[in-house]
Amino acid sequence: MNKMILALGLATAALALSSAPAQAQMTVGAQPRRPAGMARRPVAPRPDYVWIDEDWRWWAGTYSWHGGRWARPPFRGALWFPGHWKKLHYGWHWFPGRWRRTY
Repeated sequence: MNKMILALGLATAALALSSAPAQAQMTVGAQPRRPAGMARRPVAPRPDYVWIDEDWRWWAGTYSWHGGRWARPPFRGALWFPGHWKKLHYGWHWFPGRWRRTY
C-alpha cells in the first residue's frame, strides 16, 4: 500500500513539473488583433448574466479569438475580471479573464 501511495505521489509530481514548459508555447511574438467587423452584443438571456467580451484560446500553435458571450456568475458576489494581453520580455502572453469574489 505504501508503494502505491509513493508511486501515485511521484506520478503527480512528474505531471505537475511536465506541465510547466507548456506556458512557454503560449507566448507569441506579436499580439494578435481582434477580428474586424464583429457583431454587436446580443441581448442578455437573463438579467443576472454578465457579458464576457474577449476571449483568446491557444489552439494548434496559435491563439484564436472566440468572441464575446453571456455567462452566469458561478457564485454569489462574483465579479468578472476580463482577460488581457501583456508584453513580456520574450513576447506577448494572454492572461485569461476570471471570476473573483467582490467581498
